Amino acid sequence: MASEIIYIISSPSQPGITSSSAISFLQLTINFKIYKLFIFHKNGGESIVKLKLKQEGICWTCRMCGKCCDSPTVSKKDIGNIGGFLKISFNEVVKKYLKEYDGVRGILKEVNGKCIFLKGNKCSIYKVRPIICRLRPFSPQLDNNEIVLTYDRWFLDNCPGLYIGNAPIDNEEVYLKYGIAVINNLGLEEPTPQHYFEKFKKRNSRITK
Repeated sequence: MASEIIYIISSPSQPGITSSSAISFLQLTINFKIYKLFIFHKNGGESIVKLKLKQEGICWTCRMCGKCCDSPTVSKKDIGNIGGFLKISFNEVVKKYLKEYDGVRGILKEVNGKCIFLKGNKCSIYKVRPIICRLRPFSPQLDNNEIVLTYDRWFLDNCPGLYIGNAPIDNEEVYLKYGIAVINNLGLEEPTPQHYFEKFKKRNSRITK
C-alpha cells in the first residue's frame, strides 16, 4: 500500500504544524525553521526525513570561472557575517550592499550583472560568502514528495564544471549541512524539471572528465 506523506514542521512558538500538501509545505518552510520532518505511513510507523543528494549521473567540479556569481539571496545571518568580516554594522551592510531587504532576507547589489563582491572572478568575502553560494551548484528542492539536494536548472544549462560521470561529490556531508541551512533560512527552491537533466546528458554525451 502506498504511503501517505505528511510533513510536520515544528517551531518553538507553533509546534506540530502539519501539511500533506507540497504547496503548503513550500509556504511553511519560508516562515518556519524545520526542526523535525516526519513521514507517517498508512500502515503505521514514522521515519525522519533526511535530505538526499540527487546527482542523476552528473558530476561537478568548480572551474572558478565566476559565471554563477550573480547577486545571491542572503539571510540575516549572512548579512551579520559580512558585517563582521568588513567590520561594519548590520545596517550599514544593508544600506551599502543590498538592493532589497524585507527584514528576513535580502539580495546583494550587482555591478555589471555580477555580485558586488566579485573582484576579478574572485569572491572578496569568500571566508563569509553567503550560505546559498556555499551550496552551489546544488539547491534544496521537493522532488516527488522527497526533499533532495540536486542541481539547479541554471547550472545544468550554463555551468562548465558539470560533466557526465559517477564520481562522488567531495564533502557530501558538508553540502547536506548547507542544504539544511538554506532550507531553514531561505526555504526550498524551485524544482528542476527532469528534462533539464536529459538535455544536459544529450548535449554532453561525448564529454568526460
